[in-house]
Amino acid sequence: MPRGVDVLVNNAELVTVGPAIGESVHGFRSVIDVNLHGSYWAAQACGRVMQPGSSIVNISSILGITNTGMPQAAYSASKAAIAGVTRDLAQQWGSRKGIRVNAIAPGFFTDAISWKYPEATSNNWKDACSSDEPANQKSWRVRWCGLHPRRAVTSPDRR
Repeated sequence: MPRGVDVLVNNAELVTVGPAIGESVHGFRSVIDVNLHGSYWAAQACGRVMQPGSSIVNISSILGITNTGMPQAAYSASKAAIAGVTRDLAQQWGSRKGIRVNAIAPGFFTDAISWKYPEATSNNWKDACSSDEPANQKSWRVRWCGLHPRRAVTSPDRR
């Protein structure tokens, strides 16, 4: 007899980049709807049928913890909220239902979404990650590198 759902990986992502002063209500809500609401409702649906020992992994972002100077208010807000929801669900379901709820917060990497932003994916990463620019003058790209333990930006196909 099937047990239901054993693992949920909540990897919802919609990204906008631009100054907050120019962001539309629709654009902001769209990001929150996909990234936060989608993850929450999927977790709720799975939490109803999961058995003890099941696991939910929510994908947050380093931008939910800090910023790099790249203007992404809606995305950052949604990923910070994912961290909060994760803490709450872990507390609610961990001891009572035996469901593990965790989040990971990856940093920047080049993928199909990031390629939409040429300034984020040019071949200048190597130079940016070894930059000696003064801290108050560092570009967002240099600040990203500082957030990575290996001081490198990677891609999904790189091992």
